[in-house]
Amino acid sequence: MIHPDTKGLFRAALVGPGSTIRTAFEIIAQSPGNHLRRIDSRWNIAFTRVDLPPDEGTGCWKLISISDEIYMIVTDCDYVSTRFEKVPSEGLVEFHFLLEGPVELAMPRPEEPSLTASTIMACHQAPGVSYDVCCLPGRFRMISLYVRPELLADSFGFGAQPGSPAAGPSG
Repeated sequence: MIHPDTKGLFRAALVGPGSTIRTAFEIIAQSPGNHLRRIDSRWNIAFTRVDLPPDEGTGCWKLISISDEIYMIVTDCDYVSTRFEKVPSEGLVEFHFLLEGPVELAMPRPEEPSLTASTIMACHQAPGVSYDVCCLPGRFRMISLYVRPELLADSFGFGAQPGSPAAGPSG
């Protein structure tokens, strides 16, 4: 059981517990505060650096968005205490590349197994299903991509049914 005052990850730090990645990016775009923010309007790319408060450790989260199609989080933090966050479903396909550090993902149902640290993970949450992320104290480095499924289907044919335009001429 995670203690209720456990610090969260980037969503909780920017918006509050139970927030979506889209909401975090919208809030930071509307009001970046003292966070370093750069925008390349030509490519519709935004970059924001969110430093971890000194009493919570060292490092930062780097948030990068490409339009409203792809969101990327580069986590480079050394946490002084356990970090916990409930991740709500928002329909994005997720790709996580763990470079360093212990992490555990757990489903809310006891019959579902917990996933311990692996180097690469891809998932697509079912509507209404959330998962829990727990990062233990210490060094943690990860790259996470969140992509609209339609972009993957339109651009690469992932998930396309045979004969659909995304499947191409041989599909």
